[in-house]
Amino acid sequence: MIQRECILLLTKNRNREDETSLQAIIERENTHGSLPVITVSDKDRLVIPAYRQQAAHKLATIIIYLENYLGVGRIYIP
Repeated sequence: MIQRECILLLTKNRNREDETSLQAIIERENTHGSLPVITVSDKDRLVIPAYRQQAAHKLATIIIYLENYLGVGRIYIP
């Protein structure tokens, strides 16, 4: 559904506990045209203005140049 609607997923989830985990699904379902899953590297640091600005800048870059990130699976920001 997310791919069909062209919605980017922004998450802090990085586990691979079982075959239904987000990482397992990325590994199994990702294609060359798939949107990336964007993962915040350290959600606790988002309260720090400089870190938050770095994360926002990276997110904006991904959105602007989205075609360059198709099929990569997962991107960590910042």
